[in-house]
Amino acid sequence: MTSTTTNSTGAAATRSYGADPAQVYDVYPPAAGASAPGTVVVVHGGFWRAQYDREHAVPEAKAFADAGYHVALVEYRRAGMPGGGVPGTLDDVRDVLASISSQPDLPKPLVLVGHSAGGHLVTWVAGQTWARERGIAGVVSLAGVVDLGASDRLHLGDDAARAFVGSGPGTAAWTSADPLS
Repeated sequence: MTSTTTNSTGAAATRSYGADPAQVYDVYPPAAGASAPGTVVVVHGGFWRAQYDREHAVPEAKAFADAGYHVALVEYRRAGMPGGGVPGTLDDVRDVLASISSQPDLPKPLVLVGHSAGGHLVTWVAGQTWARERGIAGVVSLAGVVDLGASDRLHLGDDAARAFVGSGPGTAAWTSADPLS
C-alpha cells in the first residue's frame, strides 16, 4: 500500500489497493475532537464511466468527516478504462473494501454510501457473502442504479449499464453484476 500526504481531493492521505492509478482511496479523518463510531466508505457515481471520478464526491466525504466520521473515498476502474467494467470494477470494490477493513485507523463498523453507479456498487456488495467478513454493517444507496434491467430498457446514460457490463441481460457477466439477481 502506498500513502501520500497530498492529493487533489484535500484528503489527509491517499492509499492504493492495487497497481492501477485508479485503485486508490482517500482518507479523511474525523473533525478534531470528534468521536467517530466507525468509518463511512463513500463510493462515487457517474454511470461507471471513465470521465467521472471520485472528485465529485469530495463534498460528501468532507461532510461525513465534519460530522465526526472516519471516511474513505473510493476510486475504482471504470468502463472505458483498462480493466474497468465487469469484472474489474467489481473486483476493485471487493479489493478496496479488504484494504479499508484492514486499516487500524479506519475503525469498524463500515457503512457504505454510494450515489448512482456507486449506489449500485454498494447494493451489489450487500449481496456478497464476504461483506460481513469485511466489517460492513450497512449500505446506503443514494439514487442507485440498482435495477440494471430497467437501466438497459430505458437506455439510461447512453446505455451505461451495457458499457459497464460489456454485454446485455441474460449473460453470466450481467447476472454477476446485477444486485437484483
